[in-house]
Amino acid sequence: MTPGVSLVTEVPAALVRRVGQRLDATAVRQIRATREKDRSANAWFRAEVASGPAFVKCYPRPDRAQAERAVARALPPGMAVPFLGGGALGGPGDYPEYNCFAWRDLGPVRADPYGLRAAGERLGALHAVTPPAGLVPREVGPAAYDALLARLQEVSPYLDDRLRFRLDGDWARAVVTAAGSAARKASVVLLHGDFSLRNIGTAANGTTLLFDFERAETGPPELDLERIWDREATASGGHPALLAGYRAGGGAAEPDPVLLTYARLCCAVSTLVAAGRTGDTEFAREAHVILDRLPWRGEPAW
Repeated sequence: MTPGVSLVTEVPAALVRRVGQRLDATAVRQIRATREKDRSANAWFRAEVASGPAFVKCYPRPDRAQAERAVARALPPGMAVPFLGGGALGGPGDYPEYNCFAWRDLGPVRADPYGLRAAGERLGALHAVTPPAGLVPREVGPAAYDALLARLQEVSPYLDDRLRFRLDGDWARAVVTAAGSAARKASVVLLHGDFSLRNIGTAANGTTLLFDFERAETGPPELDLERIWDREATASGGHPALLAGYRAGGGAAEPDPVLLTYARLCCAVSTLVAAGRTGDTEFAREAHVILDRLPWRGEPAW
């Protein structure tokens, strides 16, 4: 497998043994994604350790393991799934580092106003946490957007004229340039990096907990709305509920419209990249739904 690209199916038995030895676990069982779109380049396990059941995540990319570990140590208790430890896994193989978390049976957060307000509160509280040292700043503006388009070109070299205009026409370029300027004046917060209802759950006591911080970075807060805004917060009252929760949790009053539009545009492109790599037509349709919802100006009649 190519680290960071290939998706995990069955892991070698030697990796299971290494996890057990590293954690002094009495039992280790691999966890497999039940849906194709939920598969990951990471390997997941449930392990029985001295403190009880644990969720173990093994990473092909050490930088992502280190980012998740740094954030887990910086968060106040009760905000995320409890962190038990992590570091070098030891031995040869494609997974040099791991992190271990207390096992929590979490229920889903519903995409209704109540659930979205709860999600917004958690995001606002997260953005109020001082970012730990070592996280990579998210670049915003033409250079970052061009790099994203280059990745799309690699996996989908033949785009139709309408899509090419939407991603690289005058309107898109104006948004990207304006976002670069806005980002230089924006506040910088701790970004989850992959914030959506998939990465927040409800514990048995009703508390909502965040998880999956491997893509954490720093940057303008609007960037953390890119995945949830057009996918899970579109129901009636969804956006107001999400933002009301965000303010209640300690977030800024209102998102900057230019930075939010830029984030949504980037999300559409990155979704097309992922769809191009996997051939997932459903994922590609999600990208087009995001594009259809953007506030277009000057688009030709096709």
